[in-house]
Amino acid sequence: MIDDSREARFLGATYRLEFDLAAFHALEQETGISILGEGITDRHLNSVGPFLAILHAGLRAHHPDVTRGQLERMKPREVRALRPVLIDALRVVSEPASEAPPEEEGEGPPEAQRSPGVSSGPSVASNSD
Repeated sequence: MIDDSREARFLGATYRLEFDLAAFHALEQETGISILGEGITDRHLNSVGPFLAILHAGLRAHHPDVTRGQLERMKPREVRALRPVLIDALRVVSEPASEAPPEEEGEGPPEAQRSPGVSSGPSVASNSD
């Protein structure tokens, strides 16, 4: 079994983040953000509400007892340190569009010419650390 989880330290403890379909379903239900549609973008990670929702969704598998209220007590320096870990964890499910092989114009349906979960905007998967 492949372990796609990532560890992060914040709020005085070490946590394991994992983004599986259950996490993405919870995220979509709460925020409307679809990993199979627009994907996670810088806009989402730069906004407090979506950032907390993404983080909370990633904690569900290994830390279901962590509440949104606990996450809201994070300090800005913890958020800044956690952002690259979230980006790395999200890369597991959505590779940057620029790394996908180029499609010939007019070849295949338009939805096949875009990697799932990668936004045509500034996706976190294409963000440099």
